[in-house]
Order: sequence, then structure tokens, then C-alpha cells
Amino acid sequence: MQKICIFIFFNLILSAIILPQEIKDAPLDDIVFEDKENSTSKYFRYRLFTISYIDYNHLKSDLGSETSILGQFFEKRGARQEANGEFLFKIPGKFSFKTDVLAQYSTSFSESTPLFKSGYHDYVRLNEFFIEALVAENLSFLAGKYRRIYTPGLFQNPLDLHNPVSALPGQPAKREGAYLAQINYFSDFKNSAFSSGEFTAAYLPMFYQNKYGIVSEKKDSFFTEETQAGVFRLSKERVKYSIKDSGAFLRLYLNLYKGDFNLIYYYLNRQNQGGISYATYLKKYLELHGETIFYEKSRYQFTAEQPKKNIFFDALIGSRIEYSDYTGFIIEYIWRDERPRSIPQNMNEKLTLFSALLNESRAADFLTPLRDYLVLSFYIREIKDLYSLTLNAIYGLRDNETFSSLRFDIKSGDTAMLSLTAAAALGDSGSFYGGMIPFDYKLSCEALISF
Repeated sequence: MQKICIFIFFNLILSAIILPQEIKDAPLDDIVFEDKENSTSKYFRYRLFTISYIDYNHLKSDLGSETSILGQFFEKRGARQEANGEFLFKIPGKFSFKTDVLAQYSTSFSESTPLFKSGYHDYVRLNEFFIEALVAENLSFLAGKYRRIYTPGLFQNPLDLHNPVSALPGQPAKREGAYLAQINYFSDFKNSAFSSGEFTAAYLPMFYQNKYGIVSEKKDSFFTEETQAGVFRLSKERVKYSIKDSGAFLRLYLNLYKGDFNLIYYYLNRQNQGGISYATYLKKYLELHGETIFYEKSRYQFTAEQPKKNIFFDALIGSRIEYSDYTGFIIEYIWRDERPRSIPQNMNEKLTLFSALLNESRAADFLTPLRDYLVLSFYIREIKDLYSLTLNAIYGLRDNETFSSLRFDIKSGDTAMLSLTAAAALGDSGSFYGGMIPFDYKLSCEALISF
């Protein structure tokens, strides 16, 4: 069971590193909704595409006694095929209906993973399925599974608790919608300080979801236990959904001094939480953004004892410098108040950290499990109208560790794109990237075709 759980853990890490997924506010570059050339185009829009993946992971040759388990149960080679369809039906000013379905088929060419089973990564997932109706002027009601970016973080969104982003900057974000029911009011103002505002109140049932994105009564919960022989291992149990885990949020948005200001309050994880965010442009090419959230109780148990603090806070600050419409640089700093300061040294605490990460829904957090990180990204797009280049790096400040990736895209018109990605983990044995990720480098090939 311990080996199985660790195997799942690192597959989740790689999903957060490589896999792209489209969202309304951050679509794939140059892959947008296609309007039919007739009078019905304003009522019906669609997007259909497939992505084929081939992955290779070069395992470390000097794995220690503990991390050798990770190497033995890690997929060296694999292939996946995704098919995605988005459909939007809209009556302007009255009604909207949208559905987004993603299907994936996978296979493996592993030489050292006896636990792998055919179809392990296969699923048909409902990403989005909602109805929105305008009930009065500037007032709408929405219900269903919905996804949207509320706050400005590009790598992560500490303040977006119910639907956080998870992707390397410069790549399409991976985000699965959340079930909710919300009322939204929007208005323009004739004011020099703020030009528009929006208020949202929502109920979050926080349903468990199975691999198809459908409401599920139970979910897997991982924990650490000690066997009769005194050995610690990861185990899991099926936890039943409770209405007590439901939540709510209130959001006030203002276009404040030509910037985006958010004030958000949550009742989630059975505690009150709240925070603010702001993003603005200076001189049209320099963007500054930041967000933070405060909470009273520890969300996850990373060590044997809960941290003894009266209040926690997570924060992200960053900047995006765009030299032109096609070239830019991103830098972000991430701080997590609750995270451990260093990688645990004994197996019991390591498994406790694994179980805490496995129980999270915030996939990008798998890449930054400690206290503070720098995230850097440099991108050049539309080189001769065909090529794009993205260089990403995550730097752990405490352990001098780095996870970096280089992505090269080749377009064929507006309907096809071939992408090649190389990623490498560097750090000593006491760091997360150096001591707990069992590969030296990773190669991935993607082929996207839209219809």
C-alpha cells in the first residue's frame, strides 16, 4: 500500500507539471471558440480538440535506500490521448448554458512498475456543466459546475480556495470546475477612483467527485499508520461526504484606480477565512499583482503535532513584464505559513507529508510543498508566426533546489500544434526536488489538433 500511494503521489506531481487544460479565462494560445458563419453564431459556439502525449522519465542512478522505492515504482515511459469538447449555448442578455467534457485514454511501457494496471489513468471527466440566467438588469443566477479565475496569481492562487489554478507560468492552466450556486451583480460607476464593480454570493456544497467529475458519496483519504512490526506506511480509507463540509463565499470586485481589486470571504474547511488581491499595470508593459489569505486553523497535518499559532496566512506577489504582445517575463514569490520549513528526515514524517499532499485538491501545491519559493518564466511567442518558446523555473529558497522546464511549440495554421518539453530536477538529498523526485530529467511530446 505504501508503494502504491507513493506511486500515485508522483503521478499527481507530473500531471501538475506537464498536463495542460483549457479554461474560460485562459484558453490555449490561438485555440479559441469558433463561431459559425451564420446568424446563429451568437447563440451557439463550440471548441473540439485532441491532445496526444508521449512521456519519458530518466530515473536517477544514485537513489538512496528510501528513494529507491520511488524509482522502482515510477513510470519510465507512457502515452496518453485526450479528447476535449466545449459547447456553449447563449441567448444574449438572457440565458447561457455551457458544458465541457474531457476524456483520456492512457497506456504504459514501464519496465519496472509491476503495480501499473492498464487503464489506470483512463477517465471521462465533466469539467464544466452550468446554467446561468439573467434574472434582472445586471443581476444573474448561476448553478452547476463552473470554473473561473478570481485572483491574479499566474502560477498559483492562494485566495481561490474552491477552484485554484495549477500550472507552470507560460503554459495553459489546469483547473477543474467546482459545484456551486451563486448570485452575481455587476454595475458600472461614474467615479474616478473605480469604474466598475461586482458582488458575488455563492453556496459551495463541496461535493466529492469521482474520476468522471460526477458527484460521489465517498472519496479516498490517505493517512499514516504504524503496523504491528513497528513500520510506518501510507494507508487509505473511504471517507463519506458530510453536509457539514459545505461552505460559502462572498466576493467584492472593484476596478480600483485602473486595477483589479478583490475582497473575498470564505466559510470553508469549517472555519472563517478571508483575504484580498490586487493587480494593476504601470506604463502598459509592467504588471504588478499580489494576493493573500488569512485563516485560524491548520488545514493539513504535515507533522505529528499541529502548528501552535493563532493565525496563518498564505501569500503570493509577482510581476509580469511584457516587452511586446509576444514576449514577456514573469516572476512570483510564494509563501505558505503552514508548510514545513524543511523536508522530513524520518520515514514516518515523510509519509505524513505525502498523505497531506495526497489529500489536497490543489494540484500545483505538489510542486511547492515547503515554505517559500520563487517562480520564474520567460516566453517568446509567434516567432515567424510559427514558433513559441517558454522557459520556466521554480527555485526553493531554503534548500537551493530548482525544478525547471523548457517548452518549444510549433504551430500549423490555427488548428494544430506540436510541443516538446524537457524538465529537470536539481537539488541535494535533503531537498524536495533532489531527494524526493526520483528522476534527473523528463521529456514529453504533445500533439494538439483542433476541429
